[in-house]
Amino acid sequence: MSAAAARRRKQKAKQKAVSSTDNLDDRVSSLLSSTDTPSHYEALQLLSSNTHRLLKAGNVSKALETAQKGTVTLLKYKRVEIASQLGGTYVEALRDTRTQETKEVADAINEIHEGYKGCYDPSKKEDAKKTEYHLTFLKSALKYSSALGTTHLGSLSLHFSVGSIMWDSSDRVGGCVHFALAEQPGEIISRLFSAEAQVEIGERERDAIFMMAGLNFVVLENFRDATKMAISYKIKMGEIKDSEPQRPAVFLLWMLEILKREKAGRLYQWLVNEFKELQMLNNGIPQLLQRIGKTYFGLQPPPNMMNMLEQMMGGGM
Repeated sequence: MSAAAARRRKQKAKQKAVSSTDNLDDRVSSLLSSTDTPSHYEALQLLSSNTHRLLKAGNVSKALETAQKGTVTLLKYKRVEIASQLGGTYVEALRDTRTQETKEVADAINEIHEGYKGCYDPSKKEDAKKTEYHLTFLKSALKYSSALGTTHLGSLSLHFSVGSIMWDSSDRVGGCVHFALAEQPGEIISRLFSAEAQVEIGERERDAIFMMAGLNFVVLENFRDATKMAISYKIKMGEIKDSEPQRPAVFLLWMLEILKREKAGRLYQWLVNEFKELQMLNNGIPQLLQRIGKTYFGLQPPPNMMNMLEQMMGGGM
């Protein structure tokens, strides 16, 4: 086949793929209007097959548009499960085609996010599965954003969205970690000291959330927001009647000062030991402290018993 013939064949396939989508919206709407569940899956299959056909024909922009708009349409009909399948296809197509994360792409992802929000209440236990579908989509979008966007760990707005959903679904520690990744110290303080939080969150959980968020700021080398959050936390805790001394805030502020010094590894170790009880607040805290010590001062974590046994066995004993 000549080069010209190959080009004509490819162009014909592309035109055929486009023409097959001309009445797609009407056909999908008709299927979704039915109360018959198989019809809803037929709508998904129709959208998916058209997306893949367009991708194969090389019409990337139309394929992405079909998958994105189809996902939004499915969410309008509250079909969260099948919408999540097509939403996954959309993000996968973005990644596989190496489509850069432009403002238009970010807006398209956010439109899907808003569609999810209209389908369920993350605070309700009966909506746990829908929450999971929503988070899976957003975390997939975050991986894409990290790989092909302008921010190393993914879009700040996506991290904020994930944090909001996790907090509202009672995973407050996970939520505040994502708020830290979103560079939102004010949001963390606002949620920790809201009227609702004063009733639902005990002091120990509040300290754990603060510590996890603060240490993640440090891991990200974001001393500015870590300092803002620690100062605000100390002030807010001081406003609570009969509150105990704000040891978590004091710990974080002292740590930030130590990390600015060179060859302060021993001082860092002293601080960690002096506030050892804070490590009991959450299982993730000791790991973050070890990571910080290694990153800033080259400190190696103490060997556990299993590591010691492995070394002994490796030595020929």
